[in-house]
Amino acid sequence: MPHTITQDCAGWGTGLSPYCLSFRGLPLGSRAGRLQAVAGFRPKEPGAPHTNDLEALSDTLISLDRMVADSSSLILAEKAGFLPLLCREVRLVVVPGVLAETGFASNVFRTLEGYDETPTDAAVVRAARETSLPLLSDDRSMLEQAHIAGMRYYNAIMALTLLLARGALTPDAFERFRGELYRHCRYSTQVRRFAESLYWSVRKRLP
Repeated sequence: MPHTITQDCAGWGTGLSPYCLSFRGLPLGSRAGRLQAVAGFRPKEPGAPHTNDLEALSDTLISLDRMVADSSSLILAEKAGFLPLLCREVRLVVVPGVLAETGFASNVFRTLEGYDETPTDAAVVRAARETSLPLLSDDRSMLEQAHIAGMRYYNAIMALTLLLARGALTPDAFERFRGELYRHCRYSTQVRRFAESLYWSVRKRLP
């Protein structure tokens, strides 16, 4: 049976609610740590993200070509309606357990063999670590593991912003998909504020 999500989304890249993650050098539970945990990068100093941080993240999103995806973010992207677009823009790598949990067709993704352990979460995190690919997840515990291991990680709202940054979506389409995503995922206020800042950083760079 396909996996369903009913709890608050975790922070990223798609959002801890409330956050419990931090970035290296920032206290666990600090406002700056919670704010930046959603985006997968560390600010220059505590507080609101700097313009250069947002621009650097925009560049990173544009250049991403592969991610190891967890069921949580895939299901959210499917519910919000932008999963087919994301699959066209980024090579989404999955482990067999993710296909079993979601019920999605295997030919849509690249499936990594040899990652069959349970729980599936452990297989996903190990796959991202061993392939050195970013993790795409909205699961709190998985993002905590990725953070502790120093891995790159993103969530569904970051994946949607990636589509805007690449010109795969118009701003109007982005806002429609974002509305659907927020309807299914209860992101924290900090996550939404950061996502809004990143949105405008990306928007001003569009032709």
